[in-house]
Amino acid sequence: KTMAASKTPCKIAIVGTGWWGQGWHLPQCFRNPRCNIVAIVDASANPKSSLNPNLCSLEELGIKYNATIFSSVDDLLSSELDVDGVIVSTPHATHFEVGMKLLAQSKLHILMEKPFTTNIEQAKSLHTTFLETQSTVEGNFRRLFMVNHSANWRKQTELASNAIQNDRIGKVRHVTGFMGSALLWIFDDLNCKDWNEPKEGMVGNGFGWGQITHLLAWIFRVTRLVPSSVFCVLGKSDITGADIYNSAVITCSCGATISLSGTAAVPGNEHAKTASGGEPIGKLIDIKIFGDEGALLYGGNDHEKGSGRLEVRRRDSGGKVEILDEHFKFENCDDEGDGPESVQAFLAGCQGEDVFQGADVYVGLQTIQVVDAMYRSNQAGQPVPVL
Repeated sequence: KTMAASKTPCKIAIVGTGWWGQGWHLPQCFRNPRCNIVAIVDASANPKSSLNPNLCSLEELGIKYNATIFSSVDDLLSSELDVDGVIVSTPHATHFEVGMKLLAQSKLHILMEKPFTTNIEQAKSLHTTFLETQSTVEGNFRRLFMVNHSANWRKQTELASNAIQNDRIGKVRHVTGFMGSALLWIFDDLNCKDWNEPKEGMVGNGFGWGQITHLLAWIFRVTRLVPSSVFCVLGKSDITGADIYNSAVITCSCGATISLSGTAAVPGNEHAKTASGGEPIGKLIDIKIFGDEGALLYGGNDHEKGSGRLEVRRRDSGGKVEILDEHFKFENCDDEGDGPESVQAFLAGCQGEDVFQGADVYVGLQTIQVVDAMYRSNQAGQPVPVL
């Protein structure tokens, strides 16, 4: 266990109060009986987002959630405020700086929004630093560092992972994965610079960094494959230059291969309720994992749980279908309630409970390794090694 189990609400700081911070993390944590929001941090007194023009000021958030406000992580950490865990929802390119400062505090749990980072060297440094801090903690405390790929905490993900680890389909030899999102309204928007413009250390930016990381995180958590090389071709927006069509072949250290495909061009709007109105359109997911004894199949529309199921088919049964779960659930982007399974697990972990690690720092690192290689391969026009 991470610490002595406690029913006392854990003391949480929310760092980053943009679209996702104000639309999801703050209201959900405020409604969660496990959580006491003690601090809200943002570098801007008046946060702005092209995805939501009606954000509250930092001062208004402090009053609304009865929390102490800070203008920097440094100010939070130098205060005497008692904090158990930190949820980071700052822009992607800031994750490394924020993460390293939090890791310097030996007993802070961390839930980092995806992607882990947008820079391969930074991702490796965060991973190494976390492992070093784990080896120096005292007593039975074990720090959590989770990456918020919410699909990875769904019940179906744990069932799929257990099936693969228990050799239900034998040795994994090939994986196909498709992800389609209705998000052209973001990737075609010149105002969405954090989503579309490369920052320092990035070869490119777009659907790869913003979305395909979710699919990769699921595949690597379930299969435990280790990527070694990538060949990729990216199709880009004529408006922003962001990639909106992804095609990649990933070779793994054991010889297994992954065929990856994704696009932001599904018609509609995934976040219609929070953006321009209308009905939100779910992500389309199709994952097939083939082993030398059978296959595991999972896919559907993540807004319609009846659109798919999790199943295993074995060769020695003549392909008879074994249903592991009747429903399809992938990302949890519901802005109601008291948080997705990932946040629930993080809060439970902060209270000392044993929790399923849907996406830890290693899964986070693997996703960055592959996405970084995808952009480098597209630029080079040939396969490149994973760094």
